[in-house]
Amino acid sequence: VEQLQGMISGLISEIERQVAREPRPKRGSAGNSSEAPVHFRIYTSKPPFPGGLPPPIGLPFMPGGPSGGDDEDGEVPTLERRLRAAGLPAEAEEVVTRELRRLRRMSPMHSEYSTLVDYLEWMAELPWA
Repeated sequence: VEQLQGMISGLISEIERQVAREPRPKRGSAGNSSEAPVHFRIYTSKPPFPGGLPPPIGLPFMPGGPSGGDDEDGEVPTLERRLRAAGLPAEAEEVVTRELRRLRRMSPMHSEYSTLVDYLEWMAELPWA
């Protein structure tokens, strides 16, 4: 508890030091000033994109993304080709088909994505013949 109090008092003193360094606008001139606060000036001084807005594109792993959804060199199609070439028995092929369908619908940011990819890679590497 004492350590936490020390950390909080250190933060408060640092904030007070930073506030003391910033010049404060005169009272009544806030409406007349053309000077925007610092956090607004960062983004409005020079737009990062022509016209100020980013181009309308989807995320790379979502439908409508830069690849258009048909990424033939992506992780899932490559894995699918490896699994087809592995010569899986009927039961294993049924399970792999179901898991590939799940993987295609899943975002790579999903917590289960990498686990599912590892599982399918493991299935492709097993000696089925």
